[in-house]
Amino acid sequence: MRRAFPIVALVLLASLAGCSQSTEHQKARLSIFLRDDVTDDQRSALNNALRATPDVQGVSFESKEEAYEKFKQQFKDAPDLVAQTDADSLPGSYQATITDGSLAEAIESTFVGKPGVLDMSVDLTLTKVPATEGVVVRVSPDITADQRTALERAIRALRQAKPARFESADAAYARLKEACKGQPALAKALRRDALGPSYRFSFTFTKSAAGDPPGITLGRLAGVDDVFTVPVSAL
Repeated sequence: MRRAFPIVALVLLASLAGCSQSTEHQKARLSIFLRDDVTDDQRSALNNALRATPDVQGVSFESKEEAYEKFKQQFKDAPDLVAQTDADSLPGSYQATITDGSLAEAIESTFVGKPGVLDMSVDLTLTKVPATEGVVVRVSPDITADQRTALERAIRALRQAKPARFESADAAYARLKEACKGQPALAKALRRDALGPSYRFSFTFTKSAAGDPPGITLGRLAGVDDVFTVPVSAL
């Protein structure tokens, strides 16, 4: 996530708190949240671009009203939060399925900065628990040394996490170029400026795990821009 505004950030973090159902373990879900001032032409262009992207299926539009109904259900145990939120606080969005989760980062990067886009979320759909997946914590390019230290300490404190490694934006671009060799159109669309440095580690999601999942725990920290899941093979 890219810190659009608090309610969207909360919804994106909550998406890592549970498990969705999918017919295949490696699929990912992609949400592209739209600006309030998005034009019809911009929305049409995004819709067409999604449908033309390799390995993207099931493209659908979710209105602000539909997002609000989902929000109320998602946070039904937090009535004060629901009472403070109205339908206009939540953006409309495009929802889609990425059939190969290992390409999720590459596909997401091609939509960064497109006209009408407010924010994005991409995460694997988990079909069983426990499940071990890769977690990517994308950090700000200007993250401070103290913020990095706090983040590294928080990752080490996650009981189900393996040791994390740091990846620069240049290394991410080179890795995704290699991963997309079989998808020349996607490889060509990759944008170096849409990628950032990150910490990457594997994490075992369990129903009985104590505390918040990594998306919520780490997403609160200063210097963190995004938290999402990928196949372990994509770490």
